[in-house]
Amino acid sequence: SIVRASKQQWATYHLARGDVKTATQLMEQVVASSRELGPVNQAEAWAYLAGAYFDLEQFDRSATAFEQSIVLTPRDDRYRRGAASAWYAAQRFQEALKHLQAIDPKSLADWSQLAECILEIQRRQKPDEQLWKIFDDAIANTRRIRARGAEESAEPWRGEMVAIESKLERVTPQQLDDTKASCAEELIKLCENYPKSDELKRRSIIRLRSWGMEPLATSLITDIEKRVGDSTEALLANADVLLMKGQSQEAKQLLEQGLKKDPENRLLRRALQSSSTTREPSLELKESELEALSVPQLKNLCEIALNRPLATKQEDLEDKENLEKLFTVWDDEVARFEKQLRKMEGETGTEWRYIRARRLLAKSSIDPDLDLSEAVEIGGYLDRQRPQWSSTHTLLGTVADLQKNPTQAIREYTRAIQLGAQDLRIFERLAELLYQQGMITEANALIDRLGSRASVSRRLSSIALTLSSNRESDLLSLAKEGTELRPKDPMSWIWYSQVLESSSRGASASDRSKSLEDARISIDRAKEVA
Repeated sequence: SIVRASKQQWATYHLARGDVKTATQLMEQVVASSRELGPVNQAEAWAYLAGAYFDLEQFDRSATAFEQSIVLTPRDDRYRRGAASAWYAAQRFQEALKHLQAIDPKSLADWSQLAECILEIQRRQKPDEQLWKIFDDAIANTRRIRARGAEESAEPWRGEMVAIESKLERVTPQQLDDTKASCAEELIKLCENYPKSDELKRRSIIRLRSWGMEPLATSLITDIEKRVGDSTEALLANADVLLMKGQSQEAKQLLEQGLKKDPENRLLRRALQSSSTTREPSLELKESELEALSVPQLKNLCEIALNRPLATKQEDLEDKENLEKLFTVWDDEVARFEKQLRKMEGETGTEWRYIRARRLLAKSSIDPDLDLSEAVEIGGYLDRQRPQWSSTHTLLGTVADLQKNPTQAIREYTRAIQLGAQDLRIFERLAELLYQQGMITEANALIDRLGSRASVSRRLSSIALTLSSNRESDLLSLAKEGTELRPKDPMSWIWYSQVLESSSRGASASDRSKSLEDARISIDRAKEVA
């Protein structure tokens, strides 16, 4: 109809102006009135709505909308690619992998993203050898397509970068340092093979820094700085480098200069807004600056504020009166951002409600008798509006936990993890609840699923050691892995020394002597890092 076509045109207009909220509302109306259309047109309407949700960073909704397009036109691989990208962004890597595997024929980008999905899955669980075989096949296909020169790709280097990163996941902790060094060399060589790809260099800088290769990262920064005027990609990469160096004002000026030359460039405008919020040490923004932000940027700002510690000194936390004052300051700051997010999303919004619930629940730390009724109401609303959002179930789990309902808390935390939640604190709390409820098999399965990630967390390591206390070989292996993954944590060395001593009690005199010497060395190491 004319009305539907008009709404779609207006949605396109608002989307081009960056007003994703209005565009989304219009497209929701279009989708609701499109049932009399044919499947192809219905699928297009759902896909357009999915794109708007993606721009809002509501990836669960985006993926669900793309799934509707797939049901209507199952042979159109465009929608499978869209669903894969949305599920990947939602950290639902298994769902993304399923869609990528269904695409036929696959492009270079498809094979690269498929490999990325598998790498993320392997990082987050105990590695599966069968998945590594599929991964190796995907990398081989990217190389075959590039060798034939059969198609153009904006990022032809993606597959090789994923292949390099995968090597760190396929070695023992003892081999890790040497592997990082060889991977760093390969990464630099890859950058040399694609000298004009600033996005590759930007990602490589992040990787090299995380591996402790600062001099190599600095050399890439110098390369990017030389190319600032070459393209939007180069300018954005340069601004990102400045932000990495803590030079937020210089990054802002650089982006402003770029916008003067190209006022309609949405990428530069979005980066300029981000540069003054997500990386700034201070969150004291003027109202005009807040109003210029997008919904995703405001949401990010709220997350930063929510995660800010109330105090940096332990004595401030021990003084109840002072703690209440600090909490009031913190609460006012979060509420200010929440208010602006509510203004942008509207009364039916989900993001501001989630932030509000988080803010309300935070009060329970200083008020054990807090009335949770509003948080419960918000949780129910989110469950109706966004049942596929991991944050919905994290919130419901927290509420149930505070209400002393461990069965419901376990159910909701488990669902949050199934929906892509990656915060180790959720895994920690779920493991504790499972152990407290006597669900030892389930707790073991959860920790086993995490693989080496479990040893990164002190709380999970403690639970794992308790669960393995009747299996000396497992106990010793877990304790040793804890020192390798948390070498600067004195508790990891203390636990290791205790396990060495207890596990050697029935050993021969020479073996026990060696174990006691190793235990002494571990205690000395704990003193060094304390």
